[in-house]
Amino acid sequence: MLTYYADFACLSARLLIEIDGIAHTMGDRPERDELRDAELTANGWRIERIPASAVLNDVQATAAAIITLALSLNREKYRNIWKTSFKPAHPELVEGPS
Repeated sequence: MLTYYADFACLSARLLIEIDGIAHTMGDRPERDELRDAELTANGWRIERIPASAVLNDVQATAAAIITLALSLNREKYRNIWKTSFKPAHPELVEGPS
């Protein structure tokens, strides 16, 4: 069993969000993050890393991007909510509905 802490988790989408500050670039942290991400991905989780600067620059847009991504991964379950219009801060993270 894996035991990790995430900054944000959407269990139904098996989505983990990590907000990466400067500490994630220091020492052996990049290698540890890579190993952790590989283990979690192998166990069915999707991991998205968002720079802390993006959150600090526009917390509402970043939150909207996270919500949009979680909804897109649960499109069938939440198809009525999907129609809500979000303007994501990180559109590259968002998969639109098929």
